[in-house]
Amino acid sequence: MIQQVEIVRKPVQIVEHRANSYRCIHCGKTHDAAMPAKVIKCGLIGPNFTALVAYLKGVCHASFSTIRKYLRDVVGLVVSRG
Repeated sequence: MIQQVEIVRKPVQIVEHRANSYRCIHCGKTHDAAMPAKVIKCGLIGPNFTALVAYLKGVCHASFSTIRKYLRDVVGLVVSRG
C-alpha cells in the first residue's frame, strides 16, 4: 500500500451572501433586506480560517505581513494586513 499526500488546488471556499435592495412604491425609499443572523455572526472569515491565522501568528510566530504573503502566495487569497 502507498499513500500520497497532496495539497488541493483550492484550499479555501469563498461564499458570497447578498441582501437585495427594494424601492418602496409608496414612499420611494430604498430598503435593504436583512442578512441572516448566522452570516453576520460568523463575520468575514470562518472558524477554520481563523484557526489557521491564529496558528501562524501564535505557534509559528509569523508577522502579519508574513501571514498575508503566505495567504496570497500559497493559498491564493488576498487579504488586508489588518
